[in-house]
Amino acid sequence: MKCLYNGTILVNNEALEGKALLYDSKIIDIVDEDEGLLKATEKIDVGGCYISPGFVDIHIHGYDGVDTMDGGVEVIQTIAKGIASNGVTSFLPTTMTMSKEDIDIALQSIREARKISLQGAEILGAHMEGPYLNIKFKGAQNEVYFQTPDSEYVKENKDVIRHITMSPEIEGAMDFIKDIKEHTDISLSIGHSGATFEEAVAGIKAGINHVTHLFNAMSPLHHREPGVVGATLASDVSCEIICDTIHVHPGLFKLISNVKGP
Repeated sequence: MKCLYNGTILVNNEALEGKALLYDSKIIDIVDEDEGLLKATEKIDVGGCYISPGFVDIHIHGYDGVDTMDGGVEVIQTIAKGIASNGVTSFLPTTMTMSKEDIDIALQSIREARKISLQGAEILGAHMEGPYLNIKFKGAQNEVYFQTPDSEYVKENKDVIRHITMSPEIEGAMDFIKDIKEHTDISLSIGHSGATFEEAVAGIKAGINHVTHLFNAMSPLHHREPGVVGATLASDVSCEIICDTIHVHPGLFKLISNVKGP
């Protein structure tokens, strides 16, 4: 039996100090550090690092000099191997708003990569960021390739698409949301959106359950026009934030944690 000790164990939304994690092929128990050191035949000092479940990265475009849109199984493999060193155990390679042909190639690469045994993080499927977005909030997405939502295309690729970032206020979006929720298990997220509070709430009621990079590339929070940010904070959808202290001021991190939970 092995023992991980001298770290902070993250479990059930708690940060445990002075504890040790006992495991073999599976986790056996979390005990006081002294007890763990007595019981274990192999003791691993983690040097004050965190001990946590593996991370699931649902929004990552690339790593180690490659991007999902480059295409090719070897690209997906490079990302999978690289992010595993950061504690990521599964992920969604994420596409960008580019031509249909380029998105097809990226989705096929992800599809093929899932069929073979790769080193590194597990590939859960694809996250399509666009092309069903609001051009006024394009961010780094290429406006040349923006489209009205196409549920038939998505359903044709539902074997590999797991998550889609879209704008609920654009033409055809509400019908798209309802069709995708009725015929697939794909999750939907608001992003690159100028939706009003009411439009965002309508999208959430129709089936959207997540918000992509909260605050960035979306209608902001105003006390008379709460926008996408207000709808996010007032609903039970999950959300992601770019926590580099550049995209979002760190003073907001605690607020979001308090509202959304750890």
